[in-house]
Amino acid sequence: MATPVDTLLVRIETDMKGVREDLKRLERRTQQSTNKMNNSFSKVGKVVKLAMVAVAVKEIARMGLAMVNLASDAREMQNKSSVVFGIYTKDLRKWADDFGKSIGRSKFELEEMAASVQDTFVPMGFARKEGLELSKTLTKLAVDVASFNNKADAEVMRAFQSALVGNHETLRQFGVVITEATLKQELLSMGIEGGTKAATEQEKVQARLNLLLAGTSDAQGDAARTVDDYASKVKAMQAAVKDLAIGLGQTLIPIALEIVDIFTNVITTLDELFKKMGIIQENAKDTTVRLMQKNAPLIEKLMADNNIEEAMKVWN
Repeated sequence: MATPVDTLLVRIETDMKGVREDLKRLERRTQQSTNKMNNSFSKVGKVVKLAMVAVAVKEIARMGLAMVNLASDAREMQNKSSVVFGIYTKDLRKWADDFGKSIGRSKFELEEMAASVQDTFVPMGFARKEGLELSKTLTKLAVDVASFNNKADAEVMRAFQSALVGNHETLRQFGVVITEATLKQELLSMGIEGGTKAATEQEKVQARLNLLLAGTSDAQGDAARTVDDYASKVKAMQAAVKDLAIGLGQTLIPIALEIVDIFTNVITTLDELFKKMGIIQENAKDTTVRLMQKNAPLIEKLMADNNIEEAMKVWN
């Protein structure tokens, strides 16, 4: 005979069986949910990875394009340099490389500065060899004056170049004053009487250069003296980055040229295809103009007869 305790145990067992089944169902649902979440996170992870790769590729492409542009500009500059220095180009580039390393400047920037002023000296009548030495001197002076006055090297060189051809005001910011009287006195010191009217353009340029050198004596050598200063270190770092970027860009130029050629061919092919399909009308503008010229007398007559509706039809 079952006792109340036995009956209670049976009920408890029955209830626990239901609980266990509920727990198992809960476990299965939890596992299913977990699997779904894992799959979702896996998909999200793949998307994030793809997005990161896309961003990385975009940035690499942007940097590559910037380097190619720098290298292209450097190549254009060196093409000019080769012309203005002629047989002395190799000499100039070696000097720019050595001088750049000694003071922490870009050899390409130094060459560009020297080439810009050589392009002034030669047309003024200086021989290329003489112009080479003057270009070195003026480039070095521009770097020193820039260092002394905390200016950009290229900015100072532009001011010097402008002053050499007669715009003396550009030098006042550096404490150099050239007037008609001082120029006349310098020409006289060079053995040229009669002032600027009697002097050749080459002689006037030489006189201005002499006055410029005399007026910047305190600044001369400043780039070398301050090579360990913070500002100089920053310029050296920027120069190193630029030279590296140009070097890498020169390596990438052949690849960039191939890409440009491919895109050009694709565009040309599409243009021809669209013309054949009638999407693009070849010489459509010229055809319209010819039709307007041909119909102009008729339109004019219709307008004169107040037959505006017919005139619009012909026009359209």
